[in-house]
Amino acid sequence: MSIVFKDVFLSQKEYTQVCLRLLSKKSRWNTIRVVFFLLLSILSWGAFIFFKQTRDEVLHGDAWGTVFLMLIGPIFPYSYWKIYSRSYNSTAFLREPASYTISEAGIQVDSPLVHSQASWQTVTQLYLFPPYAVLMNSNTTGYFFDFRCLVSPATEADFVALATQHGIAVK
Repeated sequence: MSIVFKDVFLSQKEYTQVCLRLLSKKSRWNTIRVVFFLLLSILSWGAFIFFKQTRDEVLHGDAWGTVFLMLIGPIFPYSYWKIYSRSYNSTAFLREPASYTISEAGIQVDSPLVHSQASWQTVTQLYLFPPYAVLMNSNTTGYFFDFRCLVSPATEADFVALATQHGIAVK
């Protein structure tokens, strides 16, 4: 049985959202770090706004630590967004619709820019973020699928079952 995803295309916003969710799922430390620095930033801004002594120290250049904490919180999410935006814009394949055929033999990719086939041995993990899925073929690259592009009669469950049948860990 072949499972076909027809004309899969992720916008830059969707790609960034999936990558951020993937980053969070792959390492909880990344999420904890971003939340921690955002909280420190919020506390620093709160101290700046509500405490005259802190405000005076910042305005007179005596509280570089507070200024640093005020700025570091927004920098982390912005830097992740910038990295994924640059990745999306520099990879022409991501900006073109692609069709995927998943079968017992492996994964076939057809797009205006790429025609390739990969065996199941190259795939390491499957991440599910409905309506998206990512089949990872290395630590940093993978195949992006949109379940809304799944051609009937195949279902999301069929796709997951085929991946698990080939020993792919589902997360």
